Amino acid sequence: MYWIGTGLLLLGAICGATLRLLTFVLVLMAAAAVSVAIWQNGPLQAFLFAGAAVTILLIGYVLGISMRAAVRALRNAGGRR
Repeated sequence: MYWIGTGLLLLGAICGATLRLLTFVLVLMAAAAVSVAIWQNGPLQAFLFAGAAVTILLIGYVLGISMRAAVRALRNAGGRR
């Protein structure tokens, strides 16, 4: 289960770093749909999986945007010298 979380985090970070919001929204919807599709384990567990998947993707997206901003700031700071 950890590798799924890691993959979702990396996917969110890639979407955030490239600022692909439409792709990120599609990934969010797909993750939620897959999690809800696991309905045989019970609806509460399916919604918990969906919430966890969306949360991990959002954290990855924010990390990607932060990394992009940090790289841009370093490039601009290096050019001023």
